[in-house]
Order: sequence, then structure tokens, then C-alpha cells
Amino acid sequence: MKFLFTVILICFSTFAHAETCKNSVIPAIKADKTNGDVISYLNSLKGTVLFSGEDVEGSYCQLKGWYGDRMSSRRLGSRMLAVLIIVLGASLPLIAILDQIFKNQKFWIAFIGAAIVIAQGFSQTFQYEESWRNYTTAKLELEGAHRLWQKKVVDASLSTEGLEAAQKATDDFSDSVTKIVLKETTGFFDTLSESVKNLPKKPNGMQ
Repeated sequence: MKFLFTVILICFSTFAHAETCKNSVIPAIKADKTNGDVISYLNSLKGTVLFSGEDVEGSYCQLKGWYGDRMSSRRLGSRMLAVLIIVLGASLPLIAILDQIFKNQKFWIAFIGAAIVIAQGFSQTFQYEESWRNYTTAKLELEGAHRLWQKKVVDASLSTEGLEAAQKATDDFSDSVTKIVLKETTGFFDTLSESVKNLPKKPNGMQ
């Protein structure tokens, strides 16, 4: 029963978050005699991919939610691997001292040494720390670009040439979102390629 309640709560929270983002992505502007074109333009944006809800791939809400959901897991993975390496490394001299407890010292030293190498390999290959930083940066940049677009649109609604200004602001926002995602994705593959290059090589003569 508790597990079912937790699942329902998570689903409800996810749905509420998606609806909140979708409802707040386009600013609410009070209509008057001069900004009717801007309001009509903003209403038409609701049918585009960029301004759709979190369930539409490629939308602002979906991208923001994607980075936000993965930030915590990457940070947790990075911290857990770091703590594991520290604990395993600190246990090696203890094993050498406590020979009465650890009868087969060679086995335990070799086992812990292998575990340290594996943990370091995971950390280096999957780049949890780097991924966490990149996801955090990408999410912050998306939010910053969105806030700037909202301000420009609100300012445009008060201008005599508001429609053109709103259209230009939207074009700039779309370009910014594309560049942010491409930068993060390119950085991920560059980091992964560098990690693979730095993996230990087989000694000469080994098959």
C-alpha cells in the first residue's frame, strides 16, 4: 500500500510539474487596444513544439524537465563513487595492520585494489561529475533564455511595433535553446571520447 501511494504521488507530482511549466511558459499579458497583434501571436505559439508541454519532445518544458530530472542522479552517482573510492583506499592500510581479523590479506588487498580500479573506471567513463555540471549549466541557461524572452515579449506588448519585436524575440529564444542543447550534447560526446582515450591500454604482446 505504501509503495502504491508513493508511485501515485510521484506520478501526480510529475503531472503537476508539467502542467505548471506549460501554463507559465508564455506570459499572461493584459489586452488593450495596442497589443492585440502580440496577444494573437502569443496564442498561436501554444501550438508549436517549442511552447508545448513536457510530454512533447523538443519543447522547452521537456528539455528543462529532462535536465532537471537527471541532475540529481548524476550528482548522487558522482558523490557515491567518490566516497567509495575514499573508503576503499583508506581500508587498505587497516587490512595490513589487522592481520588477526583479515586472515587472507593478499586476497583482500587484491580485491579492494580491483574494486578501486573499477570504481575509478566507472567515474572516468561515465563522467558523473561532468554530466551533473553540464546538465545544471544547461538547465540554468535554458531558464535564463526563457526569462529574457518573456521580458522582451512583455516589453514588445507595450511598443507600437510590438509584433515584430515579439517575433524577433521568439526567433532569438528558439536559436538559444538549440545552441544550449547542442553545446551540452557536443560536450558530452567530447568528454566521453576523451575518457575512452584515457582508459588503461593493454600491455604490448597481450591479445
